[in-house]
Amino acid sequence: MILRQTVRLVLGLGASVIGLVAVLPVVALAIPLAAVAALTKAIGSILAPRAVPWTELIRFDARIGWKPRPDLAAVALNLDAEGFRVTTDDEGWRGDHSLDDCDVAVFGDSFAFGSGADDDDFFAHQSRSARVKAIGAPGYNLVQSLLLLEEMTPRLAGRTVVWWIYPGNDLDDNLLPHMEGYRMPFVREQDGGWEIVADHVRDEPWPFVSERRNTDAFIEICSPTHRAGRAFEALNYLLARGAETCRAAGIRLVIMTIPDHSRIAHKAIERSLASNGRADFDANRPDREIAKACKALGIEFVPLADRLTAADYLEGDVHWNRRGHQRVAAVLEGLVSESARAGSVN
Repeated sequence: MILRQTVRLVLGLGASVIGLVAVLPVVALAIPLAAVAALTKAIGSILAPRAVPWTELIRFDARIGWKPRPDLAAVALNLDAEGFRVTTDDEGWRGDHSLDDCDVAVFGDSFAFGSGADDDDFFAHQSRSARVKAIGAPGYNLVQSLLLLEEMTPRLAGRTVVWWIYPGNDLDDNLLPHMEGYRMPFVREQDGGWEIVADHVRDEPWPFVSERRNTDAFIEICSPTHRAGRAFEALNYLLARGAETCRAAGIRLVIMTIPDHSRIAHKAIERSLASNGRADFDANRPDREIAKACKALGIEFVPLADRLTAADYLEGDVHWNRRGHQRVAAVLEGLVSESARAGSVN
């Protein structure tokens, strides 16, 4: 019996040795492959752009408060803390084309900046038949856009300018001297008229930071409130000034509104309405007021409310996904085609 056990042990050891010898080539091949994979991953993590905070994406500007940094190649974070690749030109703006060779220039805030969109998804890069230049940064109000438009007017003569308005916060922000502590120009009523105020803009935080949320401000703008009345009066002043500037320079001005179709925005509005019980809230009021102002001033008005759906927005963010950028690019291409046809007729 002992002999039998000994034979089995020897045979088992022999089989183990044979098996080990058989797998040695595989192990020998796997070890360098695993090492290469680990090294590649380590090098990739070192070379890949890191996500940078908002403060590293912008620089102070004495006239409008802040601008995106020039020659950026970075990963920024959207509202859902997901990274997106962003590059800027030597002036700090996104888009492959320069302002001097574009067909259409888009002025706006984070939508114009393309928050949440990789460079490949960005609306200015989705356009195939129109050269699009985006002039915008997260947090801009309409005053900042107007000042940039006025500054760039000599370079835009004969072109189309699209001025984006996001009623979700733009109309109320026009009345505020800061955005989360960042000083910015705003409009105020003075001696029965309106004026732009910018003498407070400097590179130090605004000392009085409000707890007012964009959702609450939007609900107030969409209701018959005193704040809403002032916001639309201020808007009329800004639109009139923009229209006069563009008309004098031979620029085609198009006002375009951006709807709040995102799921996150809808949920926030529903929660706020449930808590404050406003029965006079009307989400379509901004578009109606803006359309009326544009008609009186002879400005073209294009609402995007019927061009976009919830499927065009990111999950957990109020901005557009790739599909949304594609749809907006198609709208911009249509405007450029209209200008080309009008030019050929004339």
